[in-house]
Amino acid sequence: MLELKDNSNDIDYEVSEIGGKIMEQLILDFNYNEEKAADLFFSSAIFGKLADVETKFYLKDWQEIYKMLKKELNL
Repeated sequence: MLELKDNSNDIDYEVSEIGGKIMEQLILDFNYNEEKAADLFFSSAIFGKLADVETKFYLKDWQEIYKMLKKELNL
């Protein structure tokens, strides 16, 4: 019998991992505290795209997404 695998947890994990790396890099690069880094990231259009499974942003390297975020935020 075939079992269909729900991979939404895998995608959630990828989004979480990417988000963590991006927020950590914001803290390192701009000396933001965790709250500021999280606010910037979670309120960005880039996060919206990353969280939207249809865009498949979670398949991109986190560094590429980080560059796009910095561009969006004019950093």
